Amino acid sequence: MSHRALDFHKILLASENIRLHGERSSELYVLDGVSLSTGYDGYSITLSNNKVSLALHFHNTFNLDSPSRSDTEDFFKQLDGINNRKFNDC
Repeated sequence: MSHRALDFHKILLASENIRLHGERSSELYVLDGVSLSTGYDGYSITLSNNKVSLALHFHNTFNLDSPSRSDTEDFFKQLDGINNRKFNDC
């Protein structure tokens, strides 16, 4: 996946779904194998699974740490799965 192809809207939507519907443990929220942490300043978030870490910063800058292209693609499929999931909001 090309860095130019990052869809920040979809990433932020997945982050919000994880925050709203995931399990909270100390500083993290976890949903479907993806964890979310937020920076102390409120302007940065980090999403990660057991292989990939994606940090989003102010002005849509980011850092992506992944051992391989296929691991990155799998990570973004996980985020798509979270976004496509139907949640029962009470």
